[in-house]
Amino acid sequence: MDDDRGPGLSSRAVTITLINLLGYGMPLEQAVDAPRFQGSQAGVPMVIESRVTQAVRDELKTRYGVNVRPTAPYNWHFGSIQAIQRNPDGSLTGVADPRRAGLAAGY
Repeated sequence: MDDDRGPGLSSRAVTITLINLLGYGMPLEQAVDAPRFQGSQAGVPMVIESRVTQAVRDELKTRYGVNVRPTAPYNWHFGSIQAIQRNPDGSLTGVADPRRAGLAAGY
């Protein structure tokens, strides 16, 4: 695929990253790197990055009846985040999403 199509589902990627960071207390790098998914609807499998373990995928199927289709370990169609966080001591932490070429820079 052509990488000039844009960052994919960036609003969903931002939301998932913020939930990971603020809701689950993950460090910024882990919050950005965490596996992503694309929601499902009746009759359509949930597309999920293959880094999600088979045990979790099986649980989605057996417990919730969700059909899962794994995709690439890092799927750029699920959005791309370049993030900078100001730490309590005033320093900055920058993270570039491995799903797409980019960098995070600040001053």
